[in-house]
Amino acid sequence: MKTVDLDALHDRLDWHYIEEFCAQACAQYRETAPVTARWVDAIYMRLQDAPEAVSYFELMQMYRLREAGHWEQGNFAANRAYKVMQRLGQDVTGLAGY
Repeated sequence: MKTVDLDALHDRLDWHYIEEFCAQACAQYRETAPVTARWVDAIYMRLQDAPEAVSYFELMQMYRLREAGHWEQGNFAANRAYKVMQRLGQDVTGLAGY
């Protein structure tokens, strides 16, 4: 298996675009999928405090909320957020549907 140089990847990411995407996603899902909005906001906050604490997997899953110019439907977006949080070992107890 090929290893990835995370420092090189970190230097190549467009942080301004990531921040803008987070803002758009939060606005999109604030009413239709609040769990998704909170998940994206948590990613944004961690990016501000400690970018190394945000995994590439999380960023890719977040980007999949908008594909081909269209936002994912709210229920599917919430399901994506739950599954990512579970996979990363985050507690989803008490969130709607869990």
